[in-house]
Amino acid sequence: MLDAPLRPAGKIDSLLLDTAVAQQRSFELILGACGSTLPDCDRATVESAFVARANSLIDNEELETFDAFFLLMTIAIEESDNGEALAPLLIDYAFTGDPMQIFAFIEEFGLNDDEDGDSDGDGDGDGDGDGDGDGDGDGDGDGDGEQNSEGDEGDESENVSITLERAVLCADDDTRHSVESLLTTLVSLNDASDFFAESQLPLSASCVGWPEALDPITDIQTNAAPASLVIGGSGDVLTPINWAVETAEAVGGVFLSSDHLGHTVVFQREDDCVDSIVVEFLVDGNLPAEGTTCN
Repeated sequence: MLDAPLRPAGKIDSLLLDTAVAQQRSFELILGACGSTLPDCDRATVESAFVARANSLIDNEELETFDAFFLLMTIAIEESDNGEALAPLLIDYAFTGDPMQIFAFIEEFGLNDDEDGDSDGDGDGDGDGDGDGDGDGDGDGDGDGEQNSEGDEGDESENVSITLERAVLCADDDTRHSVESLLTTLVSLNDASDFFAESQLPLSASCVGWPEALDPITDIQTNAAPASLVIGGSGDVLTPINWAVETAEAVGGVFLSSDHLGHTVVFQREDDCVDSIVVEFLVDGNLPAEGTTCN
């Protein structure tokens, strides 16, 4: 059983292009608030206002505001219900450039807090960002301003994790872009989404400078796979529904379409229709009829 799979042709660039298309489709639902929820909003200029606002934040190095803006954009893009609720706030910021409401929203709903409940992301709850819990910001826990190695160890661990992820990615994909081919890729991404293109391009450049892939993965295509149930969601931005369709065809499985919100659905208490079909498949081995849809 595959819930929201990647496509069977796993080249990075093809994944990014489809993702940009899905992001743009979700973005346009947000933009649609212009003229409906927001009757005084100019639909003809709202998308360019978003692009101009994002570029302004980058040019002026307003990184805190940039992070806050794109935090809410990500939440809005990934689930249409969230997008509908956040559209007025995001559109207002795109036109006015006043981030006060964005920061207030993030603060009110605790979106800048990590799992430990602190606001600086270090897990100590003191808000000073040093990880020691004393509130003095020096990182050593005794208040005298000395530095210890805990922060360095955390950074090193994160760097190792990123490097390992990159190594796996570049072992699987044998694409090694040049500057010229990256510019060509950027043109394709811009055609899919002017707003999200630049955010996708760094992933396309992930393997620049890496050695050749020793054992790159090939496209999945088999007639020997066991009975398979492949589920895709019409509103899934992270793994667009067409990837599930392609995967079902590649492994000879049955594709099940679901209209759930967000990414993945099985046993998330979101769709009883999907869950009942999955249980019947896992327990009794019964697959639904071709063309089955859960609404």
